[in-house]
Amino acid sequence: MTKFWRAVAVLATALVVLGIAPADAAPAWTAATWTAPTWASPVVTAHRGGSYERPENTLDAFQNAVAVGADTVEFDVRSTADHRLVVLHDRTLDRTTNCTGTVFQRTLAQVRACKTDGNGKPVPTLIEALDYFAPLSVDISPEIKGYGIDMDNNEVANLMAAVKRRQMTARTFVQSFNPNVFALVNRVEPALATVYLAHSVIRVTALRQYGADIASVNMKALSRSNVDSYHAQQRQIWTWTANTVPELQRAWTLGADSVGTDIPTQALSLYGR
Repeated sequence: MTKFWRAVAVLATALVVLGIAPADAAPAWTAATWTAPTWASPVVTAHRGGSYERPENTLDAFQNAVAVGADTVEFDVRSTADHRLVVLHDRTLDRTTNCTGTVFQRTLAQVRACKTDGNGKPVPTLIEALDYFAPLSVDISPEIKGYGIDMDNNEVANLMAAVKRRQMTARTFVQSFNPNVFALVNRVEPALATVYLAHSVIRVTALRQYGADIASVNMKALSRSNVDSYHAQQRQIWTWTANTVPELQRAWTLGADSVGTDIPTQALSLYGR
């Protein structure tokens, strides 16, 4: 999504909240007609650090997420040609930096020479991100990107070792769309929590099969019955990405344990925190 459309999305949400948007433009499920549930609101996870508030996957975004009070900061991890770990979402550098090309075909020095879109700073390394989070209390959720293609077992093991050296294991949730990585995580560092990302709802039996602890699903697929099924089996189910007031309301009403959002300030305000 371009910066222009991000701005449009934020403005549209603000207009709905303020009651300025015309009635036929607002979703049927708005703040004016919604009653907050009696149960606790979801954990607020700053998706890519809160990419509508600051440039995604940057130290600026992480600092902002912490400052506004996000419970968890999510970010993406990729490998370079010389097997170093950097914080980037895309397989290529094109969208979020002033460079082009595939990340894992560039050395760390080449990737670091690129400036991130929006703040003109070098692409962060995983070590820089962990060193920032280490003295804080916020949870983190690094997403392993390209496992089995751009990232191998040794690189995943290096991520886990870096987390452990900083005594962050208890507040780190390793997530991936590729469930095959969880066997490695469980073997090397079983104390780390694992999160299986999916566009549709995953059965708890599949979660057990792959050794994942938590499911995190696209909120379009989430339903109250899914949540109830997970909770009945003492499992958490997270959802993403909620960037409008109705989406954040829906995540809470359905009972999601955590909600990923690019606008953590909005979520925390809605949830009264």
